[in-house]
Amino acid sequence: MLPRARYFFKNQQLQTGMQNSYLFLNTKNTYYGTSLALYKNYKSILIKLNIEARTLHNTRHTFASMMLNNGIDPMWVSNTLCHENLDITLKVYSHFMPKKEKMVIGFLEKRYKNGTSHL
Repeated sequence: MLPRARYFFKNQQLQTGMQNSYLFLNTKNTYYGTSLALYKNYKSILIKLNIEARTLHNTRHTFASMMLNNGIDPMWVSNTLCHENLDITLKVYSHFMPKKEKMVIGFLEKRYKNGTSHL
């Protein structure tokens, strides 16, 4: 979690007295009982902001794509998305990475394909 986001999350916990790990709370300061309830609220906010409705997963995908397209370290993106390993991130998002990054990754993948090569 980004430091600024962590700061607001911790403040939310202090203000509500809730010490759980839920990031999104409803108007009663309790967690959403279902992902559908969370999505409905999220969708209504998007509509009010005149933003095209999209799923939370699409928003996550857009975030990752934008980060990689702007040259952010793929390992950082992978960790932020809580992917099990970097390979998952690269398989899903490598087409969003700048050409130079792809060339470096392609070189490293070829070089270490069997895990025994040395530079």
